Amino acid sequence: MDSPTRPDSDATTLTPSEARALRKTWSPPQPGTPVGRYLVREPIGSGGMGHVVSAWDPELARPVALKFVGRVDKGGEQERLQREAQAMAQLKHPGVVPVYDVGVWEGRVFLAMELVDGENLKDWADAHPRAVHEVIDLLCQVGAALQAAHAAGIVHRDVKPANVLVDKDGRARITDFGVARVQGDETRQALTPVKGPIGDDTASGRIVGTIGYVAPETMYGALATPAADQFALAVTAWQLLTGVLPFLQTVDTACAEQMGADGLRPREAARVPRRIRKVLLRGLRGDPSRRYPSVRAFADALAPPPPTSRARWAIRIAAAMVLVPAYLLLLGYGLTRYAMSSVVDACRSRAMYGSLEFWSPSRVMHVSQVFGQRPSAVAEAYVERWRDASLGACLTKDLMQRPSRVAQAQRDCLDGHISKLDERLRALEAAGATASEVDAQLRELEDPRACVDHWSGETGAVAPWPPPVL
Repeated sequence: MDSPTRPDSDATTLTPSEARALRKTWSPPQPGTPVGRYLVREPIGSGGMGHVVSAWDPELARPVALKFVGRVDKGGEQERLQREAQAMAQLKHPGVVPVYDVGVWEGRVFLAMELVDGENLKDWADAHPRAVHEVIDLLCQVGAALQAAHAAGIVHRDVKPANVLVDKDGRARITDFGVARVQGDETRQALTPVKGPIGDDTASGRIVGTIGYVAPETMYGALATPAADQFALAVTAWQLLTGVLPFLQTVDTACAEQMGADGLRPREAARVPRRIRKVLLRGLRGDPSRRYPSVRAFADALAPPPPTSRARWAIRIAAAMVLVPAYLLLLGYGLTRYAMSSVVDACRSRAMYGSLEFWSPSRVMHVSQVFGQRPSAVAEAYVERWRDASLGACLTKDLMQRPSRVAQAQRDCLDGHISKLDERLRALEAAGATASEVDAQLRELEDPRACVDHWSGETGAVAPWPPPVL
C-alpha cells in the first residue's frame, strides 16, 4: 500500500468564513486536472456523500478511482475525516475495495481506491432475473467483508446495493466507505428527524447514510454500530429478493416507532423463501439488541444449510429397528417420523428453489407488467402445479426408493414442462399478444403432475389445472 498523502499545511486551518466560501464554490475536478500525483480522466458518479472520478496514477502506472468526501467546516472535522480515511486504508479483505492513498484537494479529503471493472449490485440484479441462491451468495460475501471492517473498528453506515460492486469474476466488493465511522471516535453532530420519501439521500449533519436503509436507532441520534450495518444489509437483501424496500412509508416519527415495534409486514413477504424470510425479519428488528449478535452470524444464518443424507440413513435405521425388542420399537417409530419430516422439508425446498430459477420475483413483476394480472395469475397457478409435481417426484424417489432411471425420467419431464411455459411466455411477449390470448394459450399447457405416476400431492392446497375461467 502506498503511504498516505499528508494534507496541505493550511488545509486544516481555514477560518469559518473561508470554509463557507470554499464549500459554496467547490466542484469536482474536471478531466485533465491533476489531483496530487493523480491525473483525472472522467467522472464516474456523485451523490449526497461525495463525488467519484477515474484517474491515472503515473508513478505505479495503474488506473484508480478518486472518491472526494467531507465538507470544509473546521480543522477538527478535516482531521477526523483524514484519520478515518487512513484507518480504512489499513483494511485488507478481498471483499472490500482497497484504499491505496489518502489526501486533500481544495479542502476536501479524497481516497484513491482500486478501479473495479464491474457493475453495482442494483444494476446486476436489474440486468435479468436472478436465482435466490445467486443473490444469497453475494450477500454472504458482503457480510464477510463487513465483518472484517467491524473487526477493524470501522462501521460502514451506508450499506445499500449501489455501494456493492460485482466484478467480472462475480465477486461482491463493498465500497464507498466515505461516510464510515471509526469505532471509538465519538464525535458526532446533533441529528434532526427528517421527513422525506424512501430512497432520498440525506447529507451528513442530518441523517448519515441513505434513507430507507438507515437503522431506526441512528435515525434519531444514536451512534451507528455494527448492528446498523446488519440492518442495512437485511434491507438490501429484502429489496433484491422482492424488488421493493421493506419499509415503504414516509420517514417520520410514526414510521420509526412502527419499525421499533416490528409493526411493518410488507405484502411481498410471500416471495421470500420461508427460511430466508425468518433470518431477514430478525435482521430488520427495530431494537438492535434483538438482531443477530454480529454480521457474521447474520450471514451464516442466511447461507443455505449444507447438503445432508441424514434423512435417508434415519429411514434405514428405523426399518432395522423392527427386529429389536419391543421397547426399541418406540424409538424406531420416533426416528422414522423425524426422518420423513426431514425428507419432506428437503424436497419442498428443492421444489421451491427449482421454480424460483424460472419464476423469480423479478420475473413475476415483469410478466404482470407486460400481460396484466389475469395471465400472471394463470402462470402462477401453473408454477404452483409444477412445484407440487416436483415435490411428488422427489418424495417418490427418496421415500419409495424409485430406480434412478425412473427418477431421471420424471425430472426430465418436469424440466420440459417448465421450459414450455418459459418458451410460450417469451413467444407471446415477442408477438405482442393480448391478455386474453395469453390467458387462453397458457390454459392449453399440459398439467405437469402428469409426469409423476401415482401421486396425489397436496391436492387440497393446490388449485386445479387449468384454473377456472374468471
